[in-house]
Amino acid sequence: MRGQLTGYQRQISDIVADIYNSTKKWSRLNSTGSNSLSQLSNIKLSLLGKASTQEEVKDGHHYNDDLAEMTEKLRKTCMDMDKVSKELTGWNEKLALLKIAHDASLDPEDDHQIFSFFTFDQFIEYSQRIAAMYEQEIKLKIQICSTAAHVDTYAKTGEVNNCRDILMTFSSSWINEPYLDKEAIEMYLESMLLETGHRKTG
Repeated sequence: MRGQLTGYQRQISDIVADIYNSTKKWSRLNSTGSNSLSQLSNIKLSLLGKASTQEEVKDGHHYNDDLAEMTEKLRKTCMDMDKVSKELTGWNEKLALLKIAHDASLDPEDDHQIFSFFTFDQFIEYSQRIAAMYEQEIKLKIQICSTAAHVDTYAKTGEVNNCRDILMTFSSSWINEPYLDKEAIEMYLESMLLETGHRKTG
């Protein structure tokens, strides 16, 4: 079916494929970031555990080259994920612009249904909902990235156990992605993929 698509249908189909590919790219980066955060946490806790006095922990002098390297690796992953989030917003905006052009080409009495079941508005709504979730999630990840290596300056009294608890919370949040309703995202994606012929029925 996809090879037969032309005009606006083909453009929408291509954008839907781009949205799907962006979410898959995000998933790969999320796994990379999770591994980096785990290694960062282990390095940080090891440094804190070697502290000879409580005062040293409060001073926040627990930083070395290994921690700096892992922090930079996590930062780069966050930057790549931020780009993906912006891609998703861009695909939504492109759909909205296509709709303006499409509607301008129609007579007022023409059918605005672009595929078998979906209108332009439905593609725009689904892609906007997806983009909005990733936009919120990347804000959390950036906050984790900027805080994890310096967790002892945020933890109560800077104690190792408190730092460990915070880092475990960071890791859990990174993996579980609380701002992404993954069932809803899958439903939006699969509906659009099916409607555009990327998925076959039966």
